[in-house]
Amino acid sequence: MKVDVDYVENAFQDNLYPRLKSVGKYIKKM
Repeated sequence: MKVDVDYVENAFQDNLYPRLKSVGKYIKKM
């Protein structure tokens, strides 16, 4: 199975930013 690099990078970025925001909110609570 050939992996589309652009698709993987876009998916990673789409998942990464919301996670960073979630982590930021979590850290602020501590």
